[in-house]
Amino acid sequence: MKPIRFISGLIPLFIFLQACAPAYVPNVVPSPGLHKKGDLALSAHYGNSGFDLQGAYGISNHLGVMINGSYNNRTLETADSHKHGFLEAGLGYFSTEGKYINWSVFGGFGSGNYQSYFESNIITNYNFVNINRFFIQPSAGFYSNYFEGDLAFRLAFLSINGYRDGTNNNPERYKGFYTMLEPALTLKFGPEHFKFFFQGGMSFNLENSEYFDHDPFIMSLGIQVRFNPVMKRQAMQ
Repeated sequence: MKPIRFISGLIPLFIFLQACAPAYVPNVVPSPGLHKKGDLALSAHYGNSGFDLQGAYGISNHLGVMINGSYNNRTLETADSHKHGFLEAGLGYFSTEGKYINWSVFGGFGSGNYQSYFESNIITNYNFVNINRFFIQPSAGFYSNYFEGDLAFRLAFLSINGYRDGTNNNPERYKGFYTMLEPALTLKFGPEHFKFFFQGGMSFNLENSEYFDHDPFIMSLGIQVRFNPVMKRQAMQ
């Protein structure tokens, strides 16, 4: 329990260290861990991206679909707030090697709205934007009945359209295209069908633009339930 308490104590620190008024906050990098046809993985997370719900399903022994949602409505005080809603879907290929190794490549599209506001005696930052995102995500990992771990590299292509203000009440039109590299390490602990979930990662802006505020951290705790309703029905017949 000590590692879980330590990790949960870090989440408020990462929230504090995030950009003052980020235009983009990366959601939890999916880690469904599909192995075969009929596998269904459902997970819920909380971290610096707010609340994330994710689901994935194996439509064949190597082809899977996923849908992910992220929501946050954080107000520390009237001068510091962030709100977003984001939804995405993806399609991918997955496979296992031997008894303990699995890997996958998923790609997809998502869209959402982000609104952030930060005010101090020195600066005022404001972002109100719509973001469309294409992504491709290769990952590889180790699995067993009681522990799983994987490393994923999400390459995200963002299209941003909205308004921003970094010069004290002088909003300007904000449009841009950005490429993000988002590596993430995922660790899961627990019995075969129910695991506690920890993820830590980073979000790097490959464009190196000083005009793009984003949250550079990915960190969350959660739970994942994974089962196979197809095999269960077959066993009952």
